Amino acid sequence: MTMEVFRSDELDRIAALPRRPPWTKEESDEAIELLTQHLRTPNGAQRLKGTQAQALTEASDFGRMVAGLGAGGGKTHLSLLLPTIMAAERTILFVPARLLEKTEKAYREIAKHWRVPDLRVGFSGAAPKGTITLFNYEKVSLEKYASCLDEMEPDLMVPDEAHC
Repeated sequence: MTMEVFRSDELDRIAALPRRPPWTKEESDEAIELLTQHLRTPNGAQRLKGTQAQALTEASDFGRMVAGLGAGGGKTHLSLLLPTIMAAERTILFVPARLLEKTEKAYREIAKHWRVPDLRVGFSGAAPKGTITLFNYEKVSLEKYASCLDEMEPDLMVPDEAHC
């Protein structure tokens, strides 16, 4: 069975989205080096991957980014580095409840190598500047948390594992 896509304003909008050619190895290497130097702590030993450098560049250039990276692609690093690259003051990082502990553990390791904002877990009123609030998807849908986004005043929201 063949499905046909009919012409519509939405199809035209999507077709008109900018397309960029894949980065050359030289472009990728240069971005890796520049961003690694900019984002790594003085004692950090890790280095960005090419896909991470490209995603962070896209976020900086366009003010948004979607990274459909597979397992081991570095999405957790991206979610924690985005606030720095985008100069965000109050970030909310949404994760499934089952990944809260794993994300906290990853944060502690990542923070040894990278300049990332302080992490706070859960909702407790307005977020201090320079923080990432780790919050789970399941709680944000509860009525008692209905006003939490307004109270936190985030300037960046990062949905991790958004496909779940």
